Amino acid sequence: MTEEQIAAYVSRLEQALGDDERFLPILDELNTAAVAELVAIASKFVSPMAASSSKKSAIERILKRHQNLMSFKRKQKAVGGRSAA
Repeated sequence: MTEEQIAAYVSRLEQALGDDERFLPILDELNTAAVAELVAIASKFVSPMAASSSKKSAIERILKRHQNLMSFKRKQKAVGGRSAA
């Protein structure tokens, strides 16, 4: 995978962030990527990872960013955008 392809995946993930219907199919596509490519994508999408990281940890890191946003959105909706404090 080239740097341009990695950047394209990062861009697609960014655009789909917070939308399960768009995000999860991209994540499924990434399951076929090589470990080094996944680590590069996760490093750009979330935060730098060690090159020795596993495929599983790269996928989990990408998914966790999405899940955190989804959780935040649900909380915001539950309090109607007001502070819970």
